[in-house]
Amino acid sequence: MAPAAPSAKPVVLLWRLEGERLLAPSAAPVRAWPVGSLVKPFIVEAWARAHPAETPARMVCGPESRCWLAGGHGPVDLPRAMALSCNAYFLRLASEVPLHLLKRVLEEDGFIVPPEIDAQSVLGLDAAVDVPVIEPRSLLKAYVRLGREPWLSGESLRKDV
Repeated sequence: MAPAAPSAKPVVLLWRLEGERLLAPSAAPVRAWPVGSLVKPFIVEAWARAHPAETPARMVCGPESRCWLAGGHGPVDLPRAMALSCNAYFLRLASEVPLHLLKRVLEEDGFIVPPEIDAQSVLGLDAAVDVPVIEPRSLLKAYVRLGREPWLSGESLRKDV
């Protein structure tokens, strides 16, 4: 699903949470959209389920890593990768999760996942393939859940996220 063409005039929409109710302006989009890097915390959750009681390895993101930062970020662990939104790090995490589990974690939080996915398509790094999409309201609910509900596996990683 291709994203909509950018408009000439940017529009800012404010969503807010009041208690358990999500309030959106009437102009808020309701269709599902690709979210790019906003999927990264859910990749961490899937990795934690696949690797209980483990900590993701550190890695070096260099020029050969094909990260968004051409020269790479250097040594990264999970907190640093989150702070820098290091594509190479999250591509590695996603590749270490069985695809059926990665798909299930995303779908549990409201993502619409194409039948055929791989680590690159989950991150939206290959424009030629379908990527997971999510409605803005579902994405906000998923982030609220991430902030409030402990993970059964990898709770310390949730706190890093």
